[in-house]
Amino acid sequence: MTDQRSHPDSLSSTAASRELPQSILRSMSDLLEAAISDARTLDPATYHPISIKCHEQDDHGLCLINLSGSLIAKTLQASPNQKLTPLRFPIDTPGKLEALSALSGGYWVTAFRKFYTHWPTSSTEQRLRQLPKPSNVYFTGWHAFRAHLNSLEAILPQLREIEETRHLF
Repeated sequence: MTDQRSHPDSLSSTAASRELPQSILRSMSDLLEAAISDARTLDPATYHPISIKCHEQDDHGLCLINLSGSLIAKTLQASPNQKLTPLRFPIDTPGKLEALSALSGGYWVTAFRKFYTHWPTSSTEQRLRQLPKPSNVYFTGWHAFRAHLNSLEAILPQLREIEETRHLF
């Protein structure tokens, strides 16, 4: 009998069959906070941050990741040698990972639409559009990625407040 863990496609299937935990799906800010936390725990000897790659191995054996890829690596427990995109996951996970990518780029209204599957009210949209753009959106390497994470973390309380009060408008 063959050990499935040794075959890259079976690893991909296992990771791609996982769903994001409900605890981080309550709000965009919960999802963003979890992704930031996951990103901070990744091993720089295994992972290399680059904004244009989700989760895939390079020619040197490093796993190239962006913010969504950090969540795929840690929370969804993907192997670093797998090429995974949001569309490889079941049910609501692709939309949530796409929302996370939009959050990472500072596309707050798009993130809202992808996360909640509807457009925000006009007052919520105005508030989202007033959020600052994160720094180092086009990061490459750990130094720029950590600066990006810090800037997202600084915006997080404002995003959380918008989400908590959005039902009042």
